Amino acid sequence: MEWEPKAEALYSRIVARVPAPQRALVASSLRRGAEGRASRNHGSEVMESDVVVGMFESTPEAFHSQVRANLGSLGIDYSAYLAAAAKSDSLTKIDLAKLLVDLKEMSVSLGVPYEEAKMREAILAYGEHFEKSPVAMRMTTRTKTSRNLAVRYLDFLNLAKGDPLATAKAKGFVADDGHPVFALFEEAKLLCSAIGYGVDLDVSAGFSKIWLVPSVQNATLDVLAGMENLPQGAKNTLGHFARFGLNVFGLIGFDFGRKTMNLYFMIKDPASKSRDYGAQLLDLGFPVDQAEFLDACRPAQALYYTFSWASAKTERVCFPVVCSDHSQVPMRFDPLFEIALGNASFTGGRQTCIYSIVWSQEGNYFKVDNDYSGTMASQLIEAAEVGV
Repeated sequence: MEWEPKAEALYSRIVARVPAPQRALVASSLRRGAEGRASRNHGSEVMESDVVVGMFESTPEAFHSQVRANLGSLGIDYSAYLAAAAKSDSLTKIDLAKLLVDLKEMSVSLGVPYEEAKMREAILAYGEHFEKSPVAMRMTTRTKTSRNLAVRYLDFLNLAKGDPLATAKAKGFVADDGHPVFALFEEAKLLCSAIGYGVDLDVSAGFSKIWLVPSVQNATLDVLAGMENLPQGAKNTLGHFARFGLNVFGLIGFDFGRKTMNLYFMIKDPASKSRDYGAQLLDLGFPVDQAEFLDACRPAQALYYTFSWASAKTERVCFPVVCSDHSQVPMRFDPLFEIALGNASFTGGRQTCIYSIVWSQEGNYFKVDNDYSGTMASQLIEAAEVGV
């Protein structure tokens, strides 16, 4: 999309003020936000107003006072832009009622039980985030006959008031039973200086998982090693991470139902790197006789590891790949892909999606995510800009 000169100049001045460790992520997030606003308003180019409003949208609310100060020092009348944006925002929110209808439709297509009351309650509890954040549905198949469906929001630069776990406890979705997954969340929130969150809702159970986005400077292996409540499997894998150059992680996932954690590493410009994923998997004891699956993992913008407090091993390794077109998805691997990508409730007319190949102790299985909001895939690509 074209940018008017004033907008481009303001963007450059804003980005120059961002601390170096976070500059790449903020720059790409701000550009996406500005272009997204221009597109939603049917503009032919990005205007100064798109940059200003996009800056507020991509900055955690706790730091909005700093945004106001920075824009004020640049001579920008941000209040007028925000007032105008507020009038149009109701037109760009995700329709939660339609989201629930689409989820029910997909559960029927997959043969997955759908707990309507639990899903409605959970969607409304996190409604503001599902309306405004990047949102995706995720389907998983562990075998040819057992499937799963969930919906998630994930925002790399938008802190909630409080945190999603506090909401889940207050609503009775989960109770702290003393398991270390709860203590690890609180520990990571503090040590990693969380800058964003996400929530996962399973259509058969409601609330299930939280993602925590760490600040870049606090997402190192040293910080990870200092977490007292880390599962033994994750502690045992720290050397593996270092050997394969996985020195900065991008997300931590906490599954409060299954009592597991995920650790995500974002992969910067995967096409330019020749990572030996076969060697990485063998290093953890996973068989790598499926050469076709390994080839399909090479474009991955991320990889993540799953650990359980019940095991000293790595439970799973997953490789998500962002696709701009359905033709890039390896449909032959599993009927799940064709079921998902052939359903209008899932695709919403968009070609953008994410497929994942999973290595587990029980063998390979697959996942596919849509880009329900139209912003999830681009957010993951942007996050990879500060990856390993």
